[in-house]
Amino acid sequence: MSNRLTKIFMAAALSLGAIASLADDTTPNLVKDGGMEVWKEIGPEESLYYYNKLKKLQVSFTDEGKILKPSAYEQGGISVVQRESDDVYSGNYSLRLKSSRFYFFSAAGPAYTDVRQGDIYVVRFMAKGSGNARMRLEVYKNRTHIGRGYTLELRGKPIPDKWTPIEQRILVGQTSPDKIYPGLEATGEMLIDDVFVGRVLRKDEQTGPKKVPKEYDTRIAFASAATRAPAIDGRLDDAGWKAATVFSGFRLAHEQTLLAPQQASFRVLSDESAIYLGIEIILPDAQRIRGELGVPSREDKAGDVYTDQHSVEVFIQPPGQARYVQYVVSLNGCQWDGVGMDKTWNGQWQHAVSVGDDRWFLEVMIPAADVKLQKITAAEGWRLNVVDNKDGNYATWSAVGNNYHTPFAFGSLATRDFPSWRAAKLQGWTAQRAKAAAQADQLGLMVADRLEQADKFTRGLPQTPAGEQADWKTVTRTYALMNFVDTVYRVMNAEMQYASWFAEE
Repeated sequence: MSNRLTKIFMAAALSLGAIASLADDTTPNLVKDGGMEVWKEIGPEESLYYYNKLKKLQVSFTDEGKILKPSAYEQGGISVVQRESDDVYSGNYSLRLKSSRFYFFSAAGPAYTDVRQGDIYVVRFMAKGSGNARMRLEVYKNRTHIGRGYTLELRGKPIPDKWTPIEQRILVGQTSPDKIYPGLEATGEMLIDDVFVGRVLRKDEQTGPKKVPKEYDTRIAFASAATRAPAIDGRLDDAGWKAATVFSGFRLAHEQTLLAPQQASFRVLSDESAIYLGIEIILPDAQRIRGELGVPSREDKAGDVYTDQHSVEVFIQPPGQARYVQYVVSLNGCQWDGVGMDKTWNGQWQHAVSVGDDRWFLEVMIPAADVKLQKITAAEGWRLNVVDNKDGNYATWSAVGNNYHTPFAFGSLATRDFPSWRAAKLQGWTAQRAKAAAQADQLGLMVADRLEQADKFTRGLPQTPAGEQADWKTVTRTYALMNFVDTVYRVMNAEMQYASWFAEE
């Protein structure tokens, strides 16, 4: 074995414990939909070659006599390859398999070609049946097979009557590889579901926590007008969500001067009847994690279950109220609500969750009645915080310190869209400048230079090109700068008010 290869193996062995604890620090799943959800219908007219090849196996047929082929299937010593819908781990289908080798060629995307010597891959899948199951990585260079990945670790063994997780760590040790093909080996007949193959992030891809930039330290969100209330189905595909600004900038809860490495995001809509939040949480292998979530930790009240396993917390306080409301929804659909620290309160809110391969989505509808309002009007002064909890690892949108129940530290929310808020501010300042100039002349105050500087500063504010939507960083920076201009005008107005009192005497 070469010295370089020996060093790679030693480094891999030394870091194995760290890799096991950081299994989610990987690329997204390279196998689309876990390899089991998409099945192609094959008839003689589509592909006589595949039809005749598959017909020799124990397969599933459609009512029209076409053969169902999983998207992942390519070749191998297979005798059984059937679609199973009655016994699945998650989703709609699993794979009933009896095979010496089951390749995932056709599931491969561009990520399979991004291969380097020393790469480590994390493999996870669910299995149920007799025999053994494992993944093999076939390594290629310039279309030539140069070997297989080295299994550093293999955990789990299929059980006949229970879905069991199988997990591997596989090292690519060959020199100058350019492609890998994952291949699933299975002895005996078993069910397979939710295949995950992800590469552990390399050092040059890993990004540690970054400081929250001062220019984005303020937390502000604007609610776009919901011309039509979104369907609360956990999917952010309504037209209103697509037009709304996406806000982010979540902080690590244990050190709130640092940005969380995996950034959640949310959008806000409002109409007279409700405020709507659409939240997106990055979570590698989200489908598997949802399936593994067990019984909630404890029941606090009838119908409500609080859980700190992969959940989102929303805190909201209307303008002029000391009362604030907390809503909690977990990845597996548990809910909790309360007013301040009062957990006996039950709101009329609605929520829905949907789960993708590497993220999950939450929609929340907060009716006006929950926040003691007759209707939601266009206003500033709302307070809001959103907390992303990844199994006890919290990230908070606003810097609330050690206590999330500190409404004065929540971020700000305006129930109007940013462009109209900005336009109203600019229009108001134009009127203020004219008024201040006239009053200053009457009172003998010298404010012309300050008014000119304020106007010049205003003209230099960030601009969003026509037809484009400002991102949250531009919105946050512009909001902070415009608050500064507001302060300039308030100070001048106070000076003139003070001077007018003496003039009257």
